[in-house]
Amino acid sequence: MSSMGPTSGPSRNGTRSPAPSGPNTVTHQGSSAGLRVQWIADALHRLSGRPAASVRLRGGVVRVTLRIESSAASAELTMALLRVLSRGDRFGHSTKAGWERIWAEVDRTSEDKVPTD
Repeated sequence: MSSMGPTSGPSRNGTRSPAPSGPNTVTHQGSSAGLRVQWIADALHRLSGRPAASVRLRGGVVRVTLRIESSAASAELTMALLRVLSRGDRFGHSTKAGWERIWAEVDRTSEDKVPTD
């Protein structure tokens, strides 16, 4: 199993699509938003055993994404993943061919929901 990494790059008009490619991973230092991104990515990795990808989107938003097998999610794991994702400002998922792609977005200016764990 390989982890899902960023899959697309800049569009023709110079703006970034939701999952830019290349060395656009985000360093997570300095702000409480950056600390939240790091905490979410680390927690998703611990729960799934797979590294999460963090990418910067337009407007300073950072999206943390993880791809997991649909059949691997027990009720307990699902609840734990939802608790982690809820630390973001927005979160969601999509299903495709036996895989779930879960994500959480953190706004650069957001100062609440700082994890204490």
